[in-house]
Amino acid sequence: MIKLPPELHIVKGTKGLNQGVTLPEKLKKRIPHASWMDSQVPFDKKKYIKETAEYLFQVYGIGSDNDQHLLTMLAEQIHTYCEAQMGLSTGVAMRYNNDKTVGSNYYLPIRDKAAKNAIAMMNELGLTPRGRLQGNALSPDNDVGDIFSAPPKMKK
Repeated sequence: MIKLPPELHIVKGTKGLNQGVTLPEKLKKRIPHASWMDSQVPFDKKKYIKETAEYLFQVYGIGSDNDQHLLTMLAEQIHTYCEAQMGLSTGVAMRYNNDKTVGSNYYLPIRDKAAKNAIAMMNELGLTPRGRLQGNALSPDNDVGDIFSAPPKMKK
């Protein structure tokens, strides 16, 4: 497939394939900090699921019952991240064996793994910029992808 440079898209008035889906006007706003960031109040999984499900419906028209499992697992991973982050309030280093040994806080790998899992799930649901961009890729598995795919190579 031939990709046009951004400058030609401006001239022709077209949109590049690697540009994300435009959000509805009512959803466009500056990204706020997460409400749980500075709070000792536990992360509210049900509230997050409700807000995220509404966002997915407004942006993508997604309302599948099957996605409830992935969205619930995502909320659990974010909850785990928050719990581990609170456990890191004492610092990233800890003393063990009656203060004889210094080592890393055991919440650190838990938090990092939960963050990686959450980001992977968010990508799957199209909740990250990367996830939104991947949703626009043309696939050769459909008619449009077949039309725009490169012709087969000729055998010599």
